[in-house]
Amino acid sequence: MTPNSVSESIRELYEAYPYPTRIPGGSADPFLEYLRSFTNKPHKRKPTFFDAGCGTGLNVLGGAAIYPHFDVYGCDLNRVALKQLESEAKNLGFSNLFLRELDLLDLDCDFGPPEGFDIIFSTGVIHHTPDPVGILKSLAKRLAPQGILRLMVYGELGRSDLYRFARVARKLCGGDSHSWSERVQKGRELMSGLKTSGSARDNFLPPVFRGPWEDAQRVDEVEFADRYLNPHDQPFSISTLADAIARANLKFHSWFEPREWDLKRLLPKFAESPLAPSDPWQQFALIEELFDRPKLDLYLVGPEFEARVPKVEPQTLIGLNPQLFLSCVKARGVSFHRVAQLRLYEETVLSREEGTLLEAIGTRFLPVQTLVQEMPNPSLDHWLGIVRKLVSEDMLFCPHA
Repeated sequence: MTPNSVSESIRELYEAYPYPTRIPGGSADPFLEYLRSFTNKPHKRKPTFFDAGCGTGLNVLGGAAIYPHFDVYGCDLNRVALKQLESEAKNLGFSNLFLRELDLLDLDCDFGPPEGFDIIFSTGVIHHTPDPVGILKSLAKRLAPQGILRLMVYGELGRSDLYRFARVARKLCGGDSHSWSERVQKGRELMSGLKTSGSARDNFLPPVFRGPWEDAQRVDEVEFADRYLNPHDQPFSISTLADAIARANLKFHSWFEPREWDLKRLLPKFAESPLAPSDPWQQFALIEELFDRPKLDLYLVGPEFEARVPKVEPQTLIGLNPQLFLSCVKARGVSFHRVAQLRLYEETVLSREEGTLLEAIGTRFLPVQTLVQEMPNPSLDHWLGIVRKLVSEDMLFCPHA
């Protein structure tokens, strides 16, 4: 396929099945202040966020609503999704949301601040384009010197079972002579037959139903079309991802889910043995081989980026990590069992004091010394130690003023 035909085929898919599925007004929190806290030198001007390939707009709508002090930008080649987004933004009265149909290989310099965006998302995008590395280079040029780029690309090894079905489905379910709805219907029928066959053989299910793909029959048509019938899907390995990052003159900052790539956490005994590689990218490649990693989701920065190591003092601003979920069990109105879950990891049981402090913060950003005044037994030294522990565990973070 030529570059133009790749772009047009992808446009046709997503205009037929706008991705991801979103109810009107629905949005996601892109945790912009949390990401902005990564740098030691935030820009003094109004902060900016750019979703490069915003799709149906989960992140840009959430960004505009939750962070009104940000200017939020989104682009996509899906004209159907952009038209719907523009209508919703107008109805919601957003004056800080800017949308445009753009070619990611040639980002207009007049779209966004000339000095670059503070935060860029490119999640699930560049592997569907004819020139993934070229687009990564283009995004790097539009990243502010102290900016953060969240990049998510598909993992070749982690999606290998999915691709076995997808290759067959694209061949058997019709090409351009069939509508997208016909292709999805035929693909569903093929998958249903596989499920029936597997169930008849003592639940020995085919690969498309194993591991990360056990939900294959439960996904909606939008997810099915994107996942199994996408006309252009160019996944990455750890090796090709590292090469693309270097060619774009970017640097690795951290993984979106750091514990998924921590060899000491995953294989503690092996990590301490002489056999374990010391180079981080070699460790990542080893984890990629041994574990299911269907997505390679990470944060990248430019060569001038200065990482922040927050020093928690009484006057330091603190806030809840927006990816933290809190729950508690109460009896007669008294909380006695509090649990925290960061991202999608295992739950952590909190002490009574930790739970009290996290619940008290809510959605606020406030200095430690101010929060302490609201605590039982407001001893600054005592509560400062608890705050420092929660910051080290990423449950709390230190936003910039």
